[in-house]
Amino acid sequence: AKPFSLGERCWCRGTESFVPKSSVKQLKFLNTPNCPFQVVVTLKNSKEVCISPQTKWLQQYLKNALNK
Repeated sequence: AKPFSLGERCWCRGTESFVPKSSVKQLKFLNTPNCPFQVVVTLKNSKEVCISPQTKWLQQYLKNALNK
């Protein structure tokens, strides 16, 4: 088991595999030590969820952002 201090650093404990792009209000990208790349979305209903960085629309969004 991980020490308590390391376990508390990761904001996302699990990810949602399907979050419709149309329901997203805001994106946050978290890069913290000892944690994988984390993407937190704020939905239009103000709920925050973690989504998989492999989500297809997110991959396209990042690709477009890097090409600009």
